[in-house]
Amino acid sequence: MLNGELQFFRNSIGEFLLVDGYFSVYLYRQHAIFHLNNIDIANNFEKNLFEISIDPNVDVNKSYCNSTSLSYLTNEEKIIFTLGSIFRLVDISQQDDGQMKIWIIKMKLSTHKHKRLKSLLENVKKQYHLQQFDPLPDDHANIADSYYGLGIIMDNKGDYEASLKWHKKCIQIKNETRLINNSSIAYNYNSIANVYQKQGDYKQALEYYNKTLNLFKEIFGENHSDIAMCLNNMACIYASEKRYSEALEC
Repeated sequence: MLNGELQFFRNSIGEFLLVDGYFSVYLYRQHAIFHLNNIDIANNFEKNLFEISIDPNVDVNKSYCNSTSLSYLTNEEKIIFTLGSIFRLVDISQQDDGQMKIWIIKMKLSTHKHKRLKSLLENVKKQYHLQQFDPLPDDHANIADSYYGLGIIMDNKGDYEASLKWHKKCIQIKNETRLINNSSIAYNYNSIANVYQKQGDYKQALEYYNKTLNLFKEIFGENHSDIAMCLNNMACIYASEKRYSEALEC
């Protein structure tokens, strides 16, 4: 985060923050810290970590979903906060563990029913109305990520047709704009295979798992946890179809 952006947060304690996109976070602190440790930053940037609390007694369940089953890495659980989620800034402090300094930004997920949010939400509605006349172009870098996020959310809601639509749209945009790389497309294929498997369309699921597997092997070699995950999913499908010899080969 830029120094100026951090200062804005420091001056906004107690205020509300509206997310105008899909906000993906790690469920466990150690995973976020691990990735922060591996990031090199310029002099005008600061490392920061968002700590988000959710009150189980407040009805905010529509604001987020658990994307663990579709996570890029099987051992990293993630939560996705949806478009329009609102947080209250609680506190900001710097932490120094001897290896790196990071700013801890504590936030709390808020309900839309808060009185102070009425004017904010009205402004958002106006902004989105204006954006209908000035949309992002289809080759915008954020579009593909947004489609992927929509695919995950629709999957979690059980709307598998919509999920497939958004995942395939994500791949289409990446192909058309050359935003694609083997790692990125492999996980897109894996997400599509997961949806087909849930639908019971095993033929399509196996087709996409095979695409995923081939790319995983190109990226990681023969031994990797994501390859094992893919093979396990394929074995489950073969077993469901009583193709036991093929299941044993996975």
